[in-house]
Amino acid sequence: MCGILGFDINGKAFELEELLNNCTRKLDHRGPDNQGTFIRNSIHIGHTRLKIIDLSDEANQPFNYAHKVIVSFNGEIYNFEALKKALQKLSYSFKTQSDTEVIAAAYLAWGIHCLDRFEGMFALCIYDLSKNEIFLVRDIFGKKPLYYTTAPFFSFSSELSTFTQLLPTLNTRLEAVNQFLSIGYVLSPITMYEEVQAIPPAHYLKYHVPSQSITISKYWNYADTFRAKKKYLRKEDAIAETRTLLFEAIEKRTLGDVPYGIFLSAGIDSGAIACILKKVYKLTPPCFNIGFKQTKYDESGFASQLAQELGLPFQSIDLSSIAFNKFEKYVKEIDNLSFDNSSYPIYELAKMASQQVKFVLTGDGSDELFGGYITYRADTINRNMKAIIPLLKKLGISTLIISASANHNDKIGWGTKLNRFFKGIDPNYRKAHYNWRRVFSIEERIEILGKQHEELIRGTDPFYVFDKHYEEVKDLDLLDQHLYVDAKTWLSENNLMKLDVNTMAHGLEARSPFLDRKLVSHVASLDISYKKDKALLKKVLSDYLPAKYLNHKKSGFNSPVHLWLNSTSDEFQAYTKFIFDKKYANP
Repeated sequence: MCGILGFDINGKAFELEELLNNCTRKLDHRGPDNQGTFIRNSIHIGHTRLKIIDLSDEANQPFNYAHKVIVSFNGEIYNFEALKKALQKLSYSFKTQSDTEVIAAAYLAWGIHCLDRFEGMFALCIYDLSKNEIFLVRDIFGKKPLYYTTAPFFSFSSELSTFTQLLPTLNTRLEAVNQFLSIGYVLSPITMYEEVQAIPPAHYLKYHVPSQSITISKYWNYADTFRAKKKYLRKEDAIAETRTLLFEAIEKRTLGDVPYGIFLSAGIDSGAIACILKKVYKLTPPCFNIGFKQTKYDESGFASQLAQELGLPFQSIDLSSIAFNKFEKYVKEIDNLSFDNSSYPIYELAKMASQQVKFVLTGDGSDELFGGYITYRADTINRNMKAIIPLLKKLGISTLIISASANHNDKIGWGTKLNRFFKGIDPNYRKAHYNWRRVFSIEERIEILGKQHEELIRGTDPFYVFDKHYEEVKDLDLLDQHLYVDAKTWLSENNLMKLDVNTMAHGLEARSPFLDRKLVSHVASLDISYKKDKALLKKVLSDYLPAKYLNHKKSGFNSPVHLWLNSTSDEFQAYTKFIFDKKYANP
């Protein structure tokens, strides 16, 4: 895992080289093991390296392949060894054992269509020297961030903080703040800055240096995998194929020449990873966990028990009594708008893990793949209640229930869930699903941001983005629609962004086996009967993970934020408003 950046600008050579070095140093935490730069005329590319595969200096980046292609790469290509063999048959030679060199050769052999062959996670810069073109690419779910700007010149980076070095001023984008107050994160391609854009997941940007022209193209369409439905004569065959793909996905993500571990909660997802690595592959990676004195949030005991039964090393950090000024400092320093109440715990968890390992495996993506969220059950109830929802609202019954459950302010309590359900019910199934995770309503955002911004707040409501994604899959079953939209929004823009920012702050790489390209394509292609309440995943793991872990209700790495903030209001709102105040209202 690494940090990448670059820019196209003419000027005094020594000044630009100093600028490049300063920007590269800004990304040191992402790649503490090596810094490298490449300069050719107006093109300047920087790289900070976290050494994981091929620890030799020959594999440092930016990587120059045969003076034809320059590669600066953040991520991993898990099938690079198979690609390397195929390329050797085409007479391509290699001097390292790195996946970076394989990327360069693959581009020369197959052009930009090489992306169709990559299995992994990446933010990638390919500079074609002969065509004088730069390609910037993000993986299919956007596990690795990548930003760019054209104002006042073309530049790109793994992090938004780089642009504070490159641009004289950065203006807060009110639309992004509106999105953040509504859903707690920002939807690409916009960012928190007016001048900077995010390259969307599964897209690549082509920059033609002589003309300074930019085109952005999609190279993979998740919706197509849902439409390519598979039919099995026996359910056991679907289960067996899923098991094979999951086991392979987990095993592939142990690839590396450095120590690794597992972020272990008490849930089925990370538990599956730990169990499979030990029982199937006879591996014993250490497990890392977060604990709290508040029993509703604490999973350390259950996770510790699983690790002990498997014979895996286990370490937990207690965050019950964190210093508030430490949490406040964290909020101010993180340079994007992707926060929820597990963000800071993951930051501290990654800090602990980075003292022992270079990368970790996580359970992210499983809920969006196998239908694990309680919101999917809420969708079903909402659909069944569709005919009586107007009556409930007219009689004030929903308002009464909301009021009665309003004093429940912890995220995982049933009072909170009941409150949010009745706040969210809507005859429009798309709006209802969106409402389950909405933080502040339009009217509440107008009150926070000011009446003078009402037109913008209403006109840029993030529901329009959700609705656009629903339109892309309106021919699918409703559950498949929800899974698709959640993957395009909540997963890519919140969960994976949060994971990258908080792990890479400590030079720790995070890998997500459940987001393996072959696995997600397979599961998406299955009938929805397989994707309710993780039924398929539980069948896959029934011979490996004991029943008490299969059926345990997890809270993940959620934290008791309302206690930290000494708040009696809605936890989501209190946390989001606190971040807004610290970063914008009272910076």
